[in-house]
Amino acid sequence: MLLLFGAVTPAQADLWSFSYFDTIGGETAYGSGAFTTDAGPSPYSILSISGTANGDTITGLSPYAASDNLLYLPGFTSWGGISFGTTALVDWNIFYNSSVGEFQALRSDTNPGGFAPGTNINLTITAVPEPDTYGMVLAGIGMLGWVVRRRGRRAA
Repeated sequence: MLLLFGAVTPAQADLWSFSYFDTIGGETAYGSGAFTTDAGPSPYSILSISGTANGDTITGLSPYAASDNLLYLPGFTSWGGISFGTTALVDWNIFYNSSVGEFQALRSDTNPGGFAPGTNINLTITAVPEPDTYGMVLAGIGMLGWVVRRRGRRAA
């Protein structure tokens, strides 16, 4: 199991990126994209999702496998997990299986009932910084440049 969280405390936690990868029964399972949440606090309700799963476009959230579409921080999606549909008419569910301590995936074409256990996956979720954060970083770098330049003039 691999779980990475970066910058999990943005001012308004509303945009997150995700990716997952592993092998399901000899078939490669991979996906990535973004989802939006409410502003929190944890657990965050996932409001929308976009991206790809096994090369198919994600069409939106799905009720597959009794998902509750909640994200708890730090650390995991809920037992109900995050479910989404794809253009291939396959629904996916990504969830944390606390009984085995692993993130797992279910697929509606191979597991129509959506019952655990699923197949272990590596899942990465990171908060996407707000544009204001980038502005503050650039302003800070500009101030440092100004200080360095000013000190260089004094030394000359």
